[in-house]
Amino acid sequence: VIITNNAGINGGGIFVDHNSNVILTNCTITDNSADNGGCISLYTSSSATFLNTILWENSTTNNQQMSLDGSSSMVITYSDIEGGWEGEGNIDADPLFVDPNNGDFSLQTSSACIDAGDPTSDLDPDGTVTDMGAYYYDQSTPPDYDNYSLSFDGDDDYVEIDDHPQYHSNILTRSEEHTSELQS
Repeated sequence: VIITNNAGINGGGIFVDHNSNVILTNCTITDNSADNGGCISLYTSSSATFLNTILWENSTTNNQQMSLDGSSSMVITYSDIEGGWEGEGNIDADPLFVDPNNGDFSLQTSSACIDAGDPTSDLDPDGTVTDMGAYYYDQSTPPDYDNYSLSFDGDDDYVEIDDHPQYHSNILTRSEEHTSELQS
């Protein structure tokens, strides 16, 4: 389930009231807004349980992604919560959605949400530990090795290239050319 691009006075993404109990597993709740609880609001002895879920980029006028009255409760485990939330396996890391501006909430290869779900949950369809969020990252398909991207921060940056004949010959050729230039 993906809950996105909603707005309200309370609970932009989800509003739970009057002794209600909700359980959300492998959901993505993002880009919602409200005056109170941009992601979720709980009132009147209600409860919510989140497992393997991403709660990210939900906004509110009072800076609370989640709003609970004194009689309600919430349990969150193995989930990615912007701003953090105490609970087993929870993280606070940008989920790295592929293209959220165009509705693609799939995970990029470097997302911390991959294989970070509850290890006792059912495995993802690719046979790996469950991911956080609505979409699992399919690790059974090899990545496109023709598409490379490197990013450096200027601190101890280096790249190691395996001893592969294709790369090895290129390195030797470049080294030999460089050595020839130095000897001239």
